Amino acid sequence: MNDGITAAAGRYLLSVIDVYSRKILDWVFQGSIRQMDLINLLRRVNQGYELKGVILRNDNGSQFIAHSVRKFLKNSEVKQEFTHVATPEENSYIDRAAGAGLSQHSRARHH
Repeated sequence: MNDGITAAAGRYLLSVIDVYSRKILDWVFQGSIRQMDLINLLRRVNQGYELKGVILRNDNGSQFIAHSVRKFLKNSEVKQEFTHVATPEENSYIDRAAGAGLSQHSRARHH
């Protein structure tokens, strides 16, 4: 499972993707994304998909390193894996999905 935040026109896209199926499991697109936004997103994902035993790969953003998020993941038995700095290839699945999603959102707004 991959998790990442992408910025576009003052808004941020936070999405969770299953890297095996490449399916976006859930997402948030809003002006700012805080710790509780991430936790609530993960709770929704947990309702539809069992998070226990999953490896969650994310960047080193403040939302992901926050104590409350790490505690939630530990209590949910999710292993958190951080990407290395300056290695965009480690986030390629989420970046590709986010780019496609932002592109579709942009086209929808202009039509």
